Amino acid sequence: MNTKNEIHGLTIFRFIAAFYVFIFHCNLRFKVDAPEIVSNFIHNGAIGMTFFFVLSGFVMSWSSRDGIKDNYFRSRLARIYPAYLFMGLVSLPFILDYNAINIPVYIGVFLTMSQSFFTGTFPIWNFGGSWSVSTEMFFYITFPLLFLTIKRNPLISLAASVIISSLIIPISIVFSGHSAFPQYYISPIHRLPEFISGVALGCLYSSGFRIKRFKVSLLLISIIAIVFLSPYNNDGWTKNNYVTLPSTCIMVYLLACFNIKKGIFTSPLIFLGKISYSFYLMQLPIVLFTVKYHYMFEWAPVWVVWILLGLINLAMSVICYYMVEANTFISRLLISKSKTSIKKPQSE
Repeated sequence: MNTKNEIHGLTIFRFIAAFYVFIFHCNLRFKVDAPEIVSNFIHNGAIGMTFFFVLSGFVMSWSSRDGIKDNYFRSRLARIYPAYLFMGLVSLPFILDYNAINIPVYIGVFLTMSQSFFTGTFPIWNFGGSWSVSTEMFFYITFPLLFLTIKRNPLISLAASVIISSLIIPISIVFSGHSAFPQYYISPIHRLPEFISGVALGCLYSSGFRIKRFKVSLLLISIIAIVFLSPYNNDGWTKNNYVTLPSTCIMVYLLACFNIKKGIFTSPLIFLGKISYSFYLMQLPIVLFTVKYHYMFEWAPVWVVWILLGLINLAMSVICYYMVEANTFISRLLISKSKTSIKKPQSE
């Protein structure tokens, strides 16, 4: 997202989402001894993906408010693929732990970003985290068609997407007795309503609609819902989307409405938001390392391990961001110089 499109509140929220997923992964390997409320909140960190998908839809909708650019697909590929490949390269040594006959298939699935379409990939190599990038790529492919449809009536699209997302796991439980994790959790089709919610919100925001009253109260209510209600018996981390998704939508929209400017306190948070994609990706090889060499961390208290892993993740994120993600040479290779937008239909 270029400078004129940037909304600092959402940039900051990107890192909050990435960090929430990070502490969730840390807690799975190095469980923290904390009060039940805190433990439940941390254990619910997989809903950070809902944050990401709603936020992604909002940002793409806002960025396309004047039309979808001719180089749309190239720019989307340039946005996520280089850092994704770098993460795969860093995590490549861990693929040697699997059957050599299957490794070419794993690499092929990784390169084509198709892992989220195959449930069985979830426990293999880096697919337990990189599935989200695969799902995001599906959203990118479908966005041009979705955007034109949602833009015509964003309120109906928003309501329908929240209702559909809220019913998926409850219906699964009725028929099968469980959430069928990770089948629905990583499925692009079943996560699509979350993305659509974000696109609809972006359309509303682009139309000039703003929440002007009770913004702080609404934000606090949504945070309370995420902290106290969403974690309760949240099977598959999407069962409680009737709480998680509306609360996320409120937070995203309000953060967009708040006029957050760069300053001495916000600049570090904005920077962390900019490197949040790299931060998310770089935790995957770290997770693989901690799983394989868990014994190397037995000497330290859990909080020391968390801090150590956080610092390593941050350092790797900065390297990935500057060397790969924000590398202008790589971007020029992938993005066309054309800046022309697709013309809008007469009906719009």
